[in-house]
Amino acid sequence: MLWRGFYLSRSSFAGPFICCLYCLSLNYIANAAIQVSHPSPSVNMKILAVTHELSFSGAPLALLEFARALTSAGHHVDVISLSSDAGLGHSFLEAGARLITGPVVFDEYDLTIFNSIVTVRHIPRYKTTSKIIAWIHESPYLKDIGWRRDIDVPAVSYADAIMFPSASTRQEWSSFIELKNSFHFFSPIIIRDGVKSTKTTDHSPGQAYKICVIDPREDYRCLERIEGFFKGSAFPLEIHFVGAQRGEVDVNSSVVSSIYYGRVPPHEAIAILASCDVYVSATCLATQNRGFCEALLLGKRVYVSSISAHREIGNIVGLEPANYFQPLDEFSIDFTKGLSTQYSGLDFFSPSIFEKNVARVLDHCGLKM
Repeated sequence: MLWRGFYLSRSSFAGPFICCLYCLSLNYIANAAIQVSHPSPSVNMKILAVTHELSFSGAPLALLEFARALTSAGHHVDVISLSSDAGLGHSFLEAGARLITGPVVFDEYDLTIFNSIVTVRHIPRYKTTSKIIAWIHESPYLKDIGWRRDIDVPAVSYADAIMFPSASTRQEWSSFIELKNSFHFFSPIIIRDGVKSTKTTDHSPGQAYKICVIDPREDYRCLERIEGFFKGSAFPLEIHFVGAQRGEVDVNSSVVSSIYYGRVPPHEAIAILASCDVYVSATCLATQNRGFCEALLLGKRVYVSSISAHREIGNIVGLEPANYFQPLDEFSIDFTKGLSTQYSGLDFFSPSIFEKNVARVLDHCGLKM
């Protein structure tokens, strides 16, 4: 589907492993980025994206979708990483972007996007005539690591616009900095009728109960919470930490019989999720939220935490979890609440919602459609 210069398609099973709640957002934010620098969307721009790494993790994968949307609209996108390529570089090349490793002349670009909290601290060093957008992904670190505020918060103030993935994250940052040209984006999603989590799972005696957790790196107590919730299970527990490497998550357990971990390509992550009995979304990372949606579509039993970003997801799917790891089937789920059902279950985009979101983002940036 072509709309306002962007090709909209569901990237859930084939594209980068990011939150499908955000796929639409990335497209209209790409359009908003064009408007920040050039009011006319027909002007082709030269855009630089600065990322902290090129790995199969939330922020770089979200940036990949962003770059794909911009290149498909005819814009030139260069990507520079603060660390060596960790496997995602080839995907950027396939998306039409260019990877650069040498010195950067920032004045050559119309727009510079600093992707993630790790990169925004470099904004003051590169403040030029180029328009700058700071992309703040979901990150709970501000509550725990106070000293980084002294570096990151002043740096963000140099940006021409600030992007937030949720109202809760924007509200958190508003206590540290005056947010004038900032916005959070709606998360519209269309789910096919009849999608629901399963209440029971048939198991043979001794068969492992498989639990999938995608990208658990930001929640170091994730395993502890899972152990507490599933303690006393009649089945041996098998946990698959998809997106985590050794040392990024605690793997010492007296409750869980088998623990697997590793970073894998998107299609492998989907396959692991499909083979598991239950999905646990422990933090608010984009990749975990993506797993949340995929698990719903696969009919898996889903457990979510009560953190603010998940409560926002709850407003969309009719779920308001009260405690950590509440199963969806213990709540009254209304899959028509806040959802559009006029499209098929494979579509996640609505032009009317898209236009509304673009207008709202531009309004936050002091621009008009």
